[in-house]
Amino acid sequence: MHRRPISLIRPSQWVVSWGPGSILETGRGSGVVPHPTSLLEKIEERYEIRDTVASEVLKREVEQMLGSEVGEVRIYTLPTNAEELLPETEVLYWLKPFPSWRLCQEREKHKNKHSILFQGSRCPECGSEDQEQIRFVRACCRGHLDDVDWHHLLHGGVYCDQRYFEWMGGGGLRETKIRCPNCKREINLSQAWNREWPCSGRLPERDQSESCSSPSFIVLRQASNLRIPYVITLFPVAPLYTELHQHLGDRAIRLLVEGIQDMPDFWERLERVLRQAHDRGQLDSQTVEEILKAGKGRVQRAMRDLEEVPRTLGEVLQREFRTFVEGSREGIPPQYDRGGSKPLIEVRPQDVRRAGKFKVIPVHHLSTIVVQVGYWRDVRPVRSRSVTSEQPHLVPVGTPRGWTLWFPGVRLHGEGIFLMLDEGEEPLTPEGESAGRWMDAWRQGGRGYPRFVFRCVRREELHPVFVWWHALSHLLIRAISKVAGHPLASIRERVYWEQAGSECRGGVLLYSVQPGAGGTMGGLLSLVSRFDGLLREVQEMAGRCSQDPLCWEQEFRPGGYAGASCYACLQLPETSCEHRNMWLDRRVLAENFPGD
Repeated sequence: MHRRPISLIRPSQWVVSWGPGSILETGRGSGVVPHPTSLLEKIEERYEIRDTVASEVLKREVEQMLGSEVGEVRIYTLPTNAEELLPETEVLYWLKPFPSWRLCQEREKHKNKHSILFQGSRCPECGSEDQEQIRFVRACCRGHLDDVDWHHLLHGGVYCDQRYFEWMGGGGLRETKIRCPNCKREINLSQAWNREWPCSGRLPERDQSESCSSPSFIVLRQASNLRIPYVITLFPVAPLYTELHQHLGDRAIRLLVEGIQDMPDFWERLERVLRQAHDRGQLDSQTVEEILKAGKGRVQRAMRDLEEVPRTLGEVLQREFRTFVEGSREGIPPQYDRGGSKPLIEVRPQDVRRAGKFKVIPVHHLSTIVVQVGYWRDVRPVRSRSVTSEQPHLVPVGTPRGWTLWFPGVRLHGEGIFLMLDEGEEPLTPEGESAGRWMDAWRQGGRGYPRFVFRCVRREELHPVFVWWHALSHLLIRAISKVAGHPLASIRERVYWEQAGSECRGGVLLYSVQPGAGGTMGGLLSLVSRFDGLLREVQEMAGRCSQDPLCWEQEFRPGGYAGASCYACLQLPETSCEHRNMWLDRRVLAENFPGD
């Protein structure tokens, strides 16, 4: 079997878009991405992303996904050729060729002047090599993926020893037929397209198969619904917002200080064990010096902070939201805690601005960890996508090594703008028919939806306050792109929602990040002074769409994922929207936009 190299992709693309189980196209054909088992030894030594909160949250997410406890969970970032000091032509990571069926279109060389569908490296009729891989594969909603069983498609349970078939016609499905040259059985491709077929239970990225009773369906190998990644993004949360917390949260350092933190001569012992670890090659000199430079008091306080880290994604989201709200008044880090280790996130209260009834908070420095937890395949035909049908399952992408599961991630740096209603304003309470339908779905607890389409158990995405902020976020990104020229895909969002008694509040973080400690160059922050105009533009945009009245008349119903929204008005590139363009309804925003 020939191996295929991945085309040049960035580690961030690996996490956000690709990863184990995806199909990539290269100049030498397509292939499925396997688990990076051969690279894990290097990754353990040099490319682990060490973060206490991220590892803990990821562990809980995986346990919920599998329904059982797991051992250790760690995060790696994919090595690049530059980091390995290798030329770009050197292949670090191989694909497994997939699908294995090929189509030879040298019709004039074939007996019946038709294309030939076959497996192998040479056409069985004309002997040509390097033919096009077939565009179709089969998959099921439990995540299994395999070649289309063309033998079963044509013959069912009838025996026939023919190993290749004739591909007749072309263009649309209805005009395409597959025929067996031996027994002359044939099938129209459109007849096979929406039918249910037995599933082989194959997971090609793991080289294994398992029993599966779910039906599989034929799908294009490049279809966007064939593999939908489930990604979580985490920001530093109070009080874990400095590099000192990051260093002390490292697993190796925690083991070193675990038994000495309550001893009277703690500081002397800490200095000794850190320098010994450096001499053994376990720690680099910069990390040791940064910890010792912080001083005994800051180190002890940081160690106490690490004992109270949030454990679930829901807790992290709440902590992030409150960090930004409190940071708009006290700063991040707070004014009284300045002068310590370098902050991973920074807000200066003197830079906060008011725009209408909103508070605009510049975030000067921002560090984020993005981790791919798993993927799902929503390959059901449209007619089968009801709330009562079998829902897609989430497949984890953790690569096992001993008792540890390794998940792909990336650390990015940049800047952002946090937007919230000013604390002196009335709480947002969306009204109207559209808001009422969203509220009905939220009160039903998200019944009929897969669990993993929501970030946490609150199913907050169905609440009309969340939908309001999410629609505002998308129109703001569009307005920024229109007014300031930022590409849509360069700005990302984080929507927050919090319930306090009968009232709900929310906010949104718009941010731009990239690899490297430098992050971005201040282009987003320069827009803070222009938010009055941007919000007026958003209010106008909410009421119009080039697809109206069709777009405006789309109504959200429980079991659906969006109301009035389309690519002409609200929807964004997938790299921008954390929710894959779900939970949007511009009617909720337009009917409840706060007046002056």
